[in-house]
Amino acid sequence: MLKEGQLDELTHRLIGPLTRLLRMELRFDRERVGRLRDDRR
Repeated sequence: MLKEGQLDELTHRLIGPLTRLLRMELRFDRERVGRLRDDRR
């Protein structure tokens, strides 16, 4: 069982790597369909 505060610490440690992985996957998907730029921005 996680102690108080451990869940917050774990979340903060994981959010950076997970965000990078998701952005990389989105970029690969756009490259795969031939759209490197995201025109929605």
